[in-house]
Amino acid sequence: NKKLVQVLEEAELVELGYADCVFIHRDKDDPTRVTLLVVHVDDIITASNDPAYSSKLHAMLRERFPVDDVGEPDMVLGLEIERDREKGVLKLGQQRLIRDLLERFNMAECDPVATPMVEGCTLSAVPPPDAEEAAVMEDKPFRELVGGLNYLTTCSRADIALAVKEVARHCAKPTVAAWKAAKRILAYLKGALDYKLVYRLQEGAEHALEAFVDADWGRCLKTRRSQTGYAVTFNGCLVAWHSKLQDTVATSTLVAELFASYHACTKIMELRHLLGEIGYLHDAPTVLHEDNQGVLNVCKNKAGVQRTKHVELKWFLLRELADQGYVAPVKVPSKENVADAFTKPLSRNKLKELILDRFYVTN
Repeated sequence: NKKLVQVLEEAELVELGYADCVFIHRDKDDPTRVTLLVVHVDDIITASNDPAYSSKLHAMLRERFPVDDVGEPDMVLGLEIERDREKGVLKLGQQRLIRDLLERFNMAECDPVATPMVEGCTLSAVPPPDAEEAAVMEDKPFRELVGGLNYLTTCSRADIALAVKEVARHCAKPTVAAWKAAKRILAYLKGALDYKLVYRLQEGAEHALEAFVDADWGRCLKTRRSQTGYAVTFNGCLVAWHSKLQDTVATSTLVAELFASYHACTKIMELRHLLGEIGYLHDAPTVLHEDNQGVLNVCKNKAGVQRTKHVELKWFLLRELADQGYVAPVKVPSKENVADAFTKPLSRNKLKELILDRFYVTN
């Protein structure tokens, strides 16, 4: 790795501060001519609008390392890439991995289901396994299945994020109910196999980031911790999503939504900095869609929250980001909040409306 970094530095590539193993080169005479290089172990991907420099870089790499140049990638780390340059469309999917999981876990012939979770369901109500149930689960490849599902939702399947997080909490002591819930996610994926994330080229677009945030207060019945969910889009295309139980118990819906908004804002700032590094500077604030009026009042200095230090720090950060023009919180109706899909199980129609029809396409 040190040798590779040394060669890349010789080629005047600089590692980004907000993305590990991602390097950038800008032409000194024309800063709009940019080359990006991404490294993962022994795989390298480049993207460039500077053909002369790109050819020079590829020649240099071939000279210094035994390189197998396979051309434009159609799969990277199990993520399938489909590109239509004429239409300006890029699609990302993991159909092969889904088929592999269906085969490995004997679900290839299962009946598809409409949603990854039953609407209104929570696994936190399931008691720990007794000795008999633990013995039954001992031979089940539960952790392997959860690992495969987690990779799917990390890379391309935002629609199963909440369901995967729910079953993943049972990895230490798997239950039969959690095993059935994990297999239900596979049954859902069988019926939703062809969905791919889509990114569309938009000429003259303002390169705008937008975020949606939500919290489900006290969702976990064992700990009464709340669920955080957020989604971030770039020019209307989904680029980041998150579903996770909060680290501490929130004593009100306002505090739960405040925690969720705080985490959404940290992701917003990370992406703003990253986009700035590659040349997409953001003068306008990032719109943060929030359905809790209390959080909006906090950001506008119209209300306070309990004076507990860990709450107060998040409160002041949100206010500061809003005051400095980095974030612009706006009210969104709950039924239109995309982040709803990352905090509670939805019906098929609602999941399609908020996530599938909005950010995915099928062949």
